[in-house]
Amino acid sequence: MGFRNYFSSYSFLIAIFGFFINFLIFAVFIIEFKGIVSTVLTVLFYISFIPGNILFAFRVTTIEFFLFFQTYWAIFGMFARILMCSQRQLPIPPKRVKYFFSVFICLFMSSTILFVFAYYARFRFMFDFLNVYDLRLDARTYSIPLPVIYLLGFARASIPIYLGYVIIKKKWWIGLLLSLIQFCSFSIDGSKTIYFITLIVVVIAFFYNDFLYGLIPMFAFTALALFQILSFMGFNLVNSLIVRRTLFLPALISYSYYDFVKSTTPSYFGNLLKYLGMENHNPDISFLVGELYFKRPGSSANNGLFGDAFWNLGVLGIIFMPVLISLFLYLLNSITAYLSTKMRIIVSIIVSVSLLNSSFTTMLLSHGMAFLVVVLYFLPNDVKKN
Repeated sequence: MGFRNYFSSYSFLIAIFGFFINFLIFAVFIIEFKGIVSTVLTVLFYISFIPGNILFAFRVTTIEFFLFFQTYWAIFGMFARILMCSQRQLPIPPKRVKYFFSVFICLFMSSTILFVFAYYARFRFMFDFLNVYDLRLDARTYSIPLPVIYLLGFARASIPIYLGYVIIKKKWWIGLLLSLIQFCSFSIDGSKTIYFITLIVVVIAFFYNDFLYGLIPMFAFTALALFQILSFMGFNLVNSLIVRRTLFLPALISYSYYDFVKSTTPSYFGNLLKYLGMENHNPDISFLVGELYFKRPGSSANNGLFGDAFWNLGVLGIIFMPVLISLFLYLLNSITAYLSTKMRIIVSIIVSVSLLNSSFTTMLLSHGMAFLVVVLYFLPNDVKKN
């Protein structure tokens, strides 16, 4: 799948040791607490932390990176636990207020996506879900005003929440309309994340229950084994899209960010300058990494969590950024305590994917996760807990 393989017993044993140290930290947290925080940490532990350990076991990354990586995740797990020990639920608005604001936000966000799709994308529907890079290049030429860009990010964070809600409520026609709006959103710039999130939301809203939840480990093991068999038979597409792209590529990009920062200086949140109307002279690391490390000029190697922390603050980032992310998850946990299990899992998946693929500040502002707090605060709680 394009990765080096210099396996050694030495690196493997160290990776196993690091895994068990953080596993104990996360297991103690997950067993005692339930909600958005524990679900997000569980998802990130499996799809981010473990692949990072595996890359070191096969000597793709260095021992120095491995130690910083372990420290980052240990601080993440421990500080999240400290916060959850003092968890408080925010006051809930009246039912009529929640319905009014939810309907208003849903209609306004849907109109935003349709406006951008019609005015800037010229009603161009994208049916090729695998080859989207030409569309992404075209999308960079759109002269979209900055306020509209932010509104589009807010809309893309909001609509999947409402889609999951109406499917759980069995409002099929509204669900179909929101699915079509998601397709229009995907057709604007070919964002695979939108396609992936929509699929996940629909699957959870339709099929999740406690019995199936208990079978997830078996399903995951069987699916990964099947993907590997198909790869041996010459059919690498599924392995490439799911195993490589979802699990190991983000971990490899994190290492690339770390390696790049070693030879330069951190950004110190230089990307925030654009929100203040100032020019940012720092390089766009995502495109630099795409060109220097993956030999794909024009390809944006976006990354979150450890890579984002090291790019913005260097070594200090592995201490400061887990604390910042934990505070955000703590807020989400406070406003979603009344939601059904399905809705909490949907929110957890959306937040996890955003954290994994974007810098924290970009996730909050451009990708609308800060606005997601407002959406969830007013989301009606008239669905069954399960």
